[in-house]
Amino acid sequence: MTEVPAEASDTPWQWGFGEQPAYTPRHASVPVLALKRLRRSREQVVLGWFHRYPARFAADVVTAMLAQVVTEAQRPIRQVLDPFCGTASVVAAGRQLGLSAIGLELTTLGVTVGRLRLDPPSNPWEAAATCERIARIRPADTVRVHDELAQWLGDRNARLLTAWQPALEDIDDRRLRRFATVALSQSLRPSSRWLAGSIKVTADPDREPIPLEHSLPRWARQLARDCDTEQAALTDVNDIFGQRRPPATILRGDAKQVPLRDASVDAVVTSPPYFVTYDYFEIQRLTYLAFGWPMRRSNQIGAKYGHLSVAGEVQLPPAFQRWYESDFNGEKSALGRALRAYVQDLRTHLAEAARVLAPGGLVAYSVANSVRAGRVFDLAAGFEQLLAEVGFSEIRAIPRAQAGRRILPPGRDPKSGRFSSNVRSAGVREYIVLGRLP
Repeated sequence: MTEVPAEASDTPWQWGFGEQPAYTPRHASVPVLALKRLRRSREQVVLGWFHRYPARFAADVVTAMLAQVVTEAQRPIRQVLDPFCGTASVVAAGRQLGLSAIGLELTTLGVTVGRLRLDPPSNPWEAAATCERIARIRPADTVRVHDELAQWLGDRNARLLTAWQPALEDIDDRRLRRFATVALSQSLRPSSRWLAGSIKVTADPDREPIPLEHSLPRWARQLARDCDTEQAALTDVNDIFGQRRPPATILRGDAKQVPLRDASVDAVVTSPPYFVTYDYFEIQRLTYLAFGWPMRRSNQIGAKYGHLSVAGEVQLPPAFQRWYESDFNGEKSALGRALRAYVQDLRTHLAEAARVLAPGGLVAYSVANSVRAGRVFDLAAGFEQLLAEVGFSEIRAIPRAQAGRRILPPGRDPKSGRFSSNVRSAGVREYIVLGRLP
């Protein structure tokens, strides 16, 4: 790696809203009943921030869900599965509770962040220092990144990224390389013309990209703190279990084809993709362009576009049928086709969940009802009906108190797609949907 002073930047800049790395780890207390069942567990779950990844689990939500299945289980919970694991919050929290956990994730970015949090560099602050050394490499003379990415970043940042990519590829230690990859991924959006805080692919023509040499060290330090925080939380777990600490694993895969044997897990704890809410690849488009990762959009559940019409009668759960037939005009509209495909994919996934669950096993899905055209889109009721179709029993939806952290904020800005905390525009109500496999 060539370590030389960075070329001075004359570009004025300031941190935009939501871009300053100032995110603090979140703590959640484990309910007493769950502690009694677990016997060997931390009394608090601590989760770092790690990445601007959409719909990350709040610590109190994931802790409450894990505690719920532990207290309601008919036998000890030995293996937990999160088939939509994102950045592995459920897996990380489960490990702190002394539970063996497996996460399944479709996206390359989610897998990369999840594996980093479960297996970070031995010294995260030395990893951050490596990122600082990369940030001192001068810009290349020419741009050799994807043309679209260069337009987002601007010429100087594109030349910096061109110069840094070989240094990143030269890192032999996979944990250190993973750390630098995630830190750089997190640095791309604030160093681009992406509309600050937006979850949509929206350019801000008036935004001056923050120089990458400023973004990368700052986000690397944030990442080091997150790694340190969760590793410190595992100290108690190590003291309890010693060398036999419960394993935590992230697998790359599709929740519609779970790569586990029949009856191999005791509980499924997750938050499924919502109907036409996120495109998890498009939201992180800059990262996928930077690293040349494939965007497997066709495997996503809940996408709005790309669904072919089907002939014949379509039967959906009652909670969705009116939306499909009347509001969305069936197969004649993109939303109608999307809803039918969404339900089909959920049915396929839930059949897989039932297959890998042991008899008596529990599922816990965090879902949120939204408001569309002045009416509640009752995802919670639809999920209850889908679980019943597959053969689950003891199904119920528990409203989640929303005084603190939310699965999703209450409303969305129509321009940026950013979720808003303005309660006057509240359009989200949260539930934990539970079921047991007979």
